[in-house]
Amino acid sequence: MVSIQIDAVEGRLEIHACTKSKFGLAAMGSTPTEVFRAYSGMCSFVLLMTTTPGKSGGTFDKKTFSKVREYSRKFPKTRIHVDGGVNNEISFALRSLGVSCVVSGSYLVNSEEIPTALMSLRTDQPICGLTVESIMTPAAELPVLVEAGAPDLLKLMESINESKLGFTLIVNEKEELSGIVTDGDIRRSIIGRINCLEALAGSDVVNRKPIKIQSQTLVRDMLQAISELDRNVVFLPIIDQSNKLVGTLLFNSFIRGEL
Repeated sequence: MVSIQIDAVEGRLEIHACTKSKFGLAAMGSTPTEVFRAYSGMCSFVLLMTTTPGKSGGTFDKKTFSKVREYSRKFPKTRIHVDGGVNNEISFALRSLGVSCVVSGSYLVNSEEIPTALMSLRTDQPICGLTVESIMTPAAELPVLVEAGAPDLLKLMESINESKLGFTLIVNEKEELSGIVTDGDIRRSIIGRINCLEALAGSDVVNRKPIKIQSQTLVRDMLQAISELDRNVVFLPIIDQSNKLVGTLLFNSFIRGEL
């Protein structure tokens, strides 16, 4: 795999096909994601550098989490690699966002046993202060409808269809979470009213008591709570202390990162 730092290149970079190599662009955190678009057909991955290149021991920039989500949204077929300040806990967060490769230097070489540290990068779950807010998808990137009167069934279905996430979230005028609607909610409502579908309304498909969790909940506590549920969870709405919707944890990305 050959990484070329786009920030250090003047003009357009020419990448020639090589059957034995995979090419990718390395980019600083401040580099706009749109720079990658011109090379997306030539590159199989992008390497996000979160610290100053060449300087060991830097601190991971948490703004990288949003950059990872942006690349995933714009270039879903491109593998994402991250370099800089990655320890076992940061690695867990990146895996949960679907990052396929991390580069770790100081965490490994400063450990007492490098093989043990390497295994921690691949498998550890957070044991310190990582909160769900760190790995959630913000509300601005999610399908959200503001409730004004009775919910419109067609708008709910269109929102789910356009987002391709299988759900939509409903908030009131104060941006407080007031309900969710999933593909399953609509399917079950149709089955229950198969003989009178013309009477099916938006209010019939809304789940007014969804499972949710506060943004400052520790990830380890969230994982424990999920393991004790008697149902499958595809996504988890995240709220603040005033019940305002702030994001969602998408378990499809979480699972991809753990495979």
